[in-house]
Amino acid sequence: MRSLDPLSYDPVKVSIKNLKVESLLKLLKRPGKSPMFGNLGYFSGSAVIRSPEDLELSGEHAGLEFVFANKGQSEVQKVSRIVGDVSFKDEKWNFSVQRAQPQDGSFVGDLKVQADRDFKDVKLAANVEELTFSPVVQKLMTNGGDFGPLTFDADAQLKEGRLGSLKGLLQVSQMNVEGLFVLKSKFQFKLVPDWLAFQYSNRNMVMDPHSPAMGLLSDVVKVVGLNPVEALKIDQFQGDFKLTKNQDFSWTQTRGRLNGASNFVMNGAWNSQGQLRGQLQVQDRKRQEKWTLQGTRDLPILSPQTGSRRRSQK
Repeated sequence: MRSLDPLSYDPVKVSIKNLKVESLLKLLKRPGKSPMFGNLGYFSGSAVIRSPEDLELSGEHAGLEFVFANKGQSEVQKVSRIVGDVSFKDEKWNFSVQRAQPQDGSFVGDLKVQADRDFKDVKLAANVEELTFSPVVQKLMTNGGDFGPLTFDADAQLKEGRLGSLKGLLQVSQMNVEGLFVLKSKFQFKLVPDWLAFQYSNRNMVMDPHSPAMGLLSDVVKVVGLNPVEALKIDQFQGDFKLTKNQDFSWTQTRGRLNGASNFVMNGAWNSQGQLRGQLQVQDRKRQEKWTLQGTRDLPILSPQTGSRRRSQK
């Protein structure tokens, strides 16, 4: 000890084994855990304490659990091991994750987080080359399908505990969602005041003839000359999407090519009550057809517009 007033002492080095993270947060008077977490796990490693306002921790975090929910169901993604560093100095927390091992999944990349003392202002930078979730989480989030691996680069900032900015790029190698198989999806996203905008595109997708969407698109299937028992192939799909803080969702200039012959364009939206409105147009060299989209998000209705069919001019 160097002095009592003010309190000053030489750096203290401490070895830590299986320290319960929830107990550590209580000791540091940090807020309780978020609903997105299950078990917060245990920390083992070393700590260097220079003062209550200057400390460093380095080691492994084991047993962390993330809770995923969809349609009233939930599953836990366990993370067997996280290797990284934590420091607190000049009223700021700094977290760095170099390696992690999700149970029945994978992680290659790094995460960096900087926060003020009370975690009201937080900055996050993520550079992830590969991320896969456990099969049970994938099944939950896709209603029985699967997805991954994922890669993403993102920067986010929280102000006063609320998400203030977010931008980045997310890519998914493949997705199988309710009879829709999609290859090489790309999401370019950005948060602006009151809404989240993203551009989406993929290499191609195939819709199973027994998928729920094929029931909605029965008239469209006839237009492109497809046998009802055949899969529908969609290429060059892309579009602009927007989600507001009130849960209004819209899509504009969403387009692609059906079975390599017919082009389509969709515009539409649903409001916070799930009510749908929109339009679908399909066109090839011989004709053009239009449909009106109505109903609700859970029970959409696609109705042909009277007199929309016409032959192209030669």
